[in-house]
Amino acid sequence: MKVYLYLLLIFSNDYQEMNIDYDFLDRSITELFQGLEYIECNNENFTECYFPASNYSTISGTPTNYNFLGFPVQKIGAYVNTENELKKLTLSVKVPNGRLFYDKVVKKYGMPETSSLSQFYLEKYGYKTPMEIEKDSWNESYENINKPKMEDLSIIKSSNWYGINEGSGRTSIGMVIKNKTNPQNLFSEKEIWITFIREKY
Repeated sequence: MKVYLYLLLIFSNDYQEMNIDYDFLDRSITELFQGLEYIECNNENFTECYFPASNYSTISGTPTNYNFLGFPVQKIGAYVNTENELKKLTLSVKVPNGRLFYDKVVKKYGMPETSSLSQFYLEKYGYKTPMEIEKDSWNESYENINKPKMEDLSIIKSSNWYGINEGSGRTSIGMVIKNKTNPQNLFSEKEIWITFIREKY
């Protein structure tokens, strides 16, 4: 009985600690969602599909067996094309500390190439928001804006990495990370979406 429990704990830990990364784009849907409850999104159940532009999704409230850089993955969405190839994979994680999360991301992937700034970021550094600027003057107003620093990544809308599988000789893969929690809410867990996407279809 003790041996059985010991083995059960070992396999349970392995099951919970499976790290997910861009190489999971090479898996089939059944391999990706193995052991998980998931649905194929359609017009009848689209409200249950958590991520836009995903045609497969885990069921909300059902734990997954994955983590991303040590942070448990709460939900998974996937987009599969007509050739049954996995083209996009989106993960949702909740983190108690956004800076800790981005420290790990930058350590593995480097700083993002491009970013989508938030009103919170613009106000923090004294820039005018789009509502305060004539639309025709946006390019002129923002062409010299400071590039976000490490400590800013958790307060901007999204960050983009390109060619994170560079050197593999395979189709280029990009990564988009979006902050889904209002940066002013300092006392709640931060929800973050990580999307891996094949850059050439």
